[in-house]
Amino acid sequence: MIDESSAEAPDCRCRYCKQPVADCASVCHKCGKRQNRLLDWFQFDNFSVFISLVLVILAYLQFKEAREERIKAQTAVREATSARDTAQSVARRVQGLQEGLREHALSAASMSYLQLQASAANIVSMNNPELLKRTDKARDELYKEINTLIALAIPDEKERQQYSKTLMIRIDP
Repeated sequence: MIDESSAEAPDCRCRYCKQPVADCASVCHKCGKRQNRLLDWFQFDNFSVFISLVLVILAYLQFKEAREERIKAQTAVREATSARDTAQSVARRVQGLQEGLREHALSAASMSYLQLQASAANIVSMNNPELLKRTDKARDELYKEINTLIALAIPDEKERQQYSKTLMIRIDP
């Protein structure tokens, strides 16, 4: 004969040691383990291992991201250094060209003005007022051209004034 109370009662045995557990207790009285696997999993050992693994994975991801950013920064520094070196080289070449252009402008202006002065002296000695007016007009045009050339060669206003003074001193002491 089958006992009806035993048929209705669930099989309450410990999941680990397989010993019978009274009234489906949550903790086995023989081995001391929890019968709920989810709660058992959150015991100190398993949970701390899980948290440690998560932290190690997060640390690795941050390390990888920081490494990529460092590589990008190093590349940017190399490119910036290269650009700076190129800009300095170009600036030195431009400065050399400006110095050469200034010297040529000064020399050309000095020679033209001296030739114009010599022509004016010859014209004055001839007592020809018409030629003297044309010589003065040519001198004024030459001054305009010299100032235009200096303005192109020397963009800074203060430097341009200094060179204009130098030019006038060299031409007309």
